[in-house]
Amino acid sequence: MNPQPAGRTRRRRPKSTFSAPDDVDVEALARAIAMARDAAEEWLGVLGTIGLSDEIVDAVIRNPVAAKAFGPMAFIALAAEPGDEDSFSPRLEANVLVAMAIRNGPIENYHYASRPLSDTEMKELTVSASRRLNAILQFRNILLESGPDGRRAWRQIVVTYHRMYCAGWETVDVGEPPM
Repeated sequence: MNPQPAGRTRRRRPKSTFSAPDDVDVEALARAIAMARDAAEEWLGVLGTIGLSDEIVDAVIRNPVAAKAFGPMAFIALAAEPGDEDSFSPRLEANVLVAMAIRNGPIENYHYASRPLSDTEMKELTVSASRRLNAILQFRNILLESGPDGRRAWRQIVVTYHRMYCAGWETVDVGEPPM
């Protein structure tokens, strides 16, 4: 460390300056930008396929928490079949929310290993499930509040996800005790 003479202050270079290195591969950079543009256009095509308007997509993208759930939800919506939304029920939705937030999350690793959970691991799983459910619910709320197309898309996602991941689960309430 170089000591400063008395009475003098050190000048700092601004942190925000950027200078590109001389050896930048401009062609590789252009290819990467083109690939990103192609990926974005592909996602926009997916959105058109599942019937979400630009306004709904913008609302999801502007919400960073809901945007986390967007990719998986769009994938599920692509597998929807005509009329899926007609099979929607609150119980199917409950099953799907549990599967998305808990069952198909980190707990699957513990289930696979067939071992008991420590208090620390249980807290980690609970926090993870809460964060996942928060993202899913924010995504769902944007769709439900956007009008008929959004509500239809959410119902399709629920029914399709249920068919893919919860097919063997109960779908009717059978004597559950009140909460």
